[in-house]
Amino acid sequence: MLFQEDTLGYVYGSDRVKSIHIWDKRGATTESISVGTTVIGAKRRLKEIIVQESELESRVYLVNGKHLYQLNYYSV
Repeated sequence: MLFQEDTLGYVYGSDRVKSIHIWDKRGATTESISVGTTVIGAKRRLKEIIVQESELESRVYLVNGKHLYQLNYYSV
């Protein structure tokens, strides 16, 4: 994913988009969720949110409908 001369992230999937990975703060959702958004900020902006933990990956996600936001936090 490019913005002007910069790479913001990448899209994964061969026939259709399966996931979008963004690491630049300029890439944001319509709810203004972007890299650097706190959990409190996400809870204020998103209507229904579930915190989900992946034991296999030791990662924590925020789930909102079909969207999954990976947190910069690892579960142990």
